[in-house]
Amino acid sequence: DSCRLMQVQCHTAREGHPWRIFSWGNRKSLVDMPKENNVETRPLLVDYYNAHYKAEQMALVVLGGEDLDTLQQWVGEIFSTVKSGKKERVNAKAAGAPFGDEGMLYRLPAVKEGHALHLTFPLPALFEHYTRKPDEYISHLIGHEGRGSLLSALKEKGWATKLSAGVSDSGHEKSSAGWLFEISIALTEAGLEKMYDVAGLLFQYVAMMKAAGPQEWVFDELVATKKMGFRFLEEEEADEYTVRLASVMHLLAPKDILVADYLLTEWDPALITQTLECLRPDNVRLDLVTSAFELNSEGKEVETEPWFQVPFTREKIPLELLASWRQLQDMEKCLALPPKNEYIPRDLSIRTDPNKAAEAAVAEGESAAAPPPAMPPVIVVEEDGLRVWHKLDDKFETPRATVNFMVTSDAVLDSARAAALTHLALKLLEDALNETSYLADVAGLHSYFFLEACKISIKVDGFNDKLPVLLERVLKEIATHEVDAERFGPIREEAVRAYKNRHMKPTRHATYLRQLALRDRIFRAAEQLEELEKCTPEDVTAFLPGMLAQLHVEVLVHGNMSAEEALKVAALARSTLLANASSLVAAADRPCVRTVQLAKCDDKPADVAIAAQVINPNEDNSAVELYLQVGPHSARSQALTDVLEQLMFEPVYDTLRTKEQLGYTVGAGARNTMGVLGFCVVVQSSLFGVVEVVERIEAFLTSFVSTIADMETEAYDKQLQSLVALKLQKDKSLGDESDRHWDQIWQEVYDFGAREKVVEEIKKVTKDELLEWYKARIAPEGASRRRMTIGIYGRQHELPAPSTAGDRTQVVGEEAILAWKQEQTFYPAVVCKP
Repeated sequence: DSCRLMQVQCHTAREGHPWRIFSWGNRKSLVDMPKENNVETRPLLVDYYNAHYKAEQMALVVLGGEDLDTLQQWVGEIFSTVKSGKKERVNAKAAGAPFGDEGMLYRLPAVKEGHALHLTFPLPALFEHYTRKPDEYISHLIGHEGRGSLLSALKEKGWATKLSAGVSDSGHEKSSAGWLFEISIALTEAGLEKMYDVAGLLFQYVAMMKAAGPQEWVFDELVATKKMGFRFLEEEEADEYTVRLASVMHLLAPKDILVADYLLTEWDPALITQTLECLRPDNVRLDLVTSAFELNSEGKEVETEPWFQVPFTREKIPLELLASWRQLQDMEKCLALPPKNEYIPRDLSIRTDPNKAAEAAVAEGESAAAPPPAMPPVIVVEEDGLRVWHKLDDKFETPRATVNFMVTSDAVLDSARAAALTHLALKLLEDALNETSYLADVAGLHSYFFLEACKISIKVDGFNDKLPVLLERVLKEIATHEVDAERFGPIREEAVRAYKNRHMKPTRHATYLRQLALRDRIFRAAEQLEELEKCTPEDVTAFLPGMLAQLHVEVLVHGNMSAEEALKVAALARSTLLANASSLVAAADRPCVRTVQLAKCDDKPADVAIAAQVINPNEDNSAVELYLQVGPHSARSQALTDVLEQLMFEPVYDTLRTKEQLGYTVGAGARNTMGVLGFCVVVQSSLFGVVEVVERIEAFLTSFVSTIADMETEAYDKQLQSLVALKLQKDKSLGDESDRHWDQIWQEVYDFGAREKVVEEIKKVTKDELLEWYKARIAPEGASRRRMTIGIYGRQHELPAPSTAGDRTQVVGEEAILAWKQEQTFYPAVVCKP
């Protein structure tokens, strides 16, 4: 939907403006149309290259582990042939704002269920003001979600569920022609009916900001969070970092290039006032992207964007409405500037282990030794209903921490209704906490909920100073939540819409059907959707005590928090989550989820095909997920699967996407389903149906036997070395290390040295062993091959009929999947002791 909207905006830009192009490029624009007009594209491309690809137009960032002299020498050797000559950089300032028809409303259909109102205001280019950032001051207030905010008022009226505001970093929204400040609002059904009132409320908030004037205390809070963010900046991926720097180098003073995103040093209220003046009714363009769009709506002329074939209408916003937005006689009393942020940390000191500090003091002056191996988390609380792990950060020296909760409740999987009520309860909790969690988020402290099978994940991470305050607020809300009847309707509407959209993409639909087929105690999305649509506030209120009645809670406290602080987290869990539990479940007695074994023995073959139609009736794409079950997880099976993924990563893409042009989405990799490993090849195609795609995947898998067999020993060894280096790559942040430890706890395997064990197994995998394993498990003629093919059929392809022929079973539709699954054998559930 976002791509379709952008292309409609480009199509409706002023004639001659740089925006008014098709910026994606496809076969039609690059091959067919030039051919029709007797145009040779290659000479044009060469001419463009010769005219613009000059040293003065380029920026280069090189990041490496070598010293600066070496890096500089390499740059000279490699880039000295780049031509110079074009002194003036391309500047589109004269083009001005792209639309020129502000005061217009455009309507277009959404692919997904839902409605979004986008209000776009042209601004002058603000690149030179990167130390003042007036747009960020404005977006901070308009996009705020705390008490008194625009979103809070919209939610109170039941008109909206989400809001974002600001200038994105893309070349369309931020260019020398000018910037575009966009406010995007996710509307409810009631909000769709009151769309103009929603816009009116925005202009009321802007008027309130103008009346109050720029607030230096707001600026000071932004400065504090920026400084803190840069001081404790965590490492990002090298390729992303270098691209980000190179894209802005020409806009910044050399001394500011590394820090520009966090640089906020000049309080300029006049510039804020000047920028805020651009957010006025006669300078706005409205775009409504809605699943309620009708081609013959109200007799308006329906136009068609030529590249994506998106229908849309355009209309002038009534003058009297624009006038009412300017005058604003009656202001909403609930609108206010945000409160001061209590979550901005004050204590940024680093906790130290007293024992290690003493050891370091003793060792001072001695010769340096190799650092000891990293210590895993340790259990500090073990009792019925509760287990707490702790690890004090000994690597990153950052005032951050992560606290993860795994709340296991069998009631969640009691029925489709229970699963739906749990999902809805978590959404209601998120909404009840939103004003608090938003303030914390601004201050670098985050909270999340996640549901998988019978496990509820609660995560709080960020600067540790105020983390206990937020954690207590979250856990108390869970334990004592009272359903807000007025907020229930919009939250349920949003949850229903999310369920309808969840499997709209064919590849996601395929993954869902694989999980539905392989996992026990999983309910059809359609069943849960049906239950969601029937839920009432009273239903959720009645369900919550049962959800928390029989619990086991497992916690990891990792980072800049001491063992004593971890014990306080345990006490908080007892006084909130476990306070009203009728039964405290021992860790060994937690409910388990099992995985289907595709053949009764792991060395026997199996072949199951699952077919379903795309959910979107206008979807041309088909998708295939060809899943090959490997067996229960072990370090050895993981090593073999990882080596295969490493070797196949590039060839599968090159063959199926680049050479055979099957589709845009192509990939292959390992899958872990509740402790059972598998290997998948995924393809999405608009040109070919499921049958043809499966044939091409199988042909590729057959040819890959010779790819492995013909690989030179040196090349194979280099692939293994690359894989080992990737596996042993140091954690870039505290969050990376936390996630690695938490994955072992969440999967209930508790093998904190698993990565190193897999690496040792990878080193032992010979080419011959891999080849034999591949021939038996993965290749089409494999004697122990267990295949499940999930095919999602695009609208132009008919579903096959259900059938059983020899070892192959064709299953069609979700109800048939469940019936098939009832006849299958399951692997034993994974149960490990820490």
